[in-house]
Amino acid sequence: MAVAWITVARSEFRFMSGFPQPYQSSPGVVRRFCSTCGSPLTYENAGSPESIDIATATLDHPEAFPPRQELWFEHKIPWQPVDPTLQHFPRGMTTGAGDR
Repeated sequence: MAVAWITVARSEFRFMSGFPQPYQSSPGVVRRFCSTCGSPLTYENAGSPESIDIATATLDHPEAFPPRQELWFEHKIPWQPVDPTLQHFPRGMTTGAGDR
């Protein structure tokens, strides 16, 4: 199964506990991971400084954020099933926070 993410305004997000470890995966991109188990938590891109992507499965209530779209569809792994009920986009969205 693919990893589901939500996008929120950075000003509306904060970690409630722990000390996520940052990792600069490429220029302008910071990913944060749980310092205890290594789970991916967030994705931050300098090209979108007002938003932050959060791995939905890491939330206390991930069921509150069901997927509405499949992004980066052009990079889909061939064996990954397609959900015909969702919108599909070859790349990422360029609209505001909360679109994922």
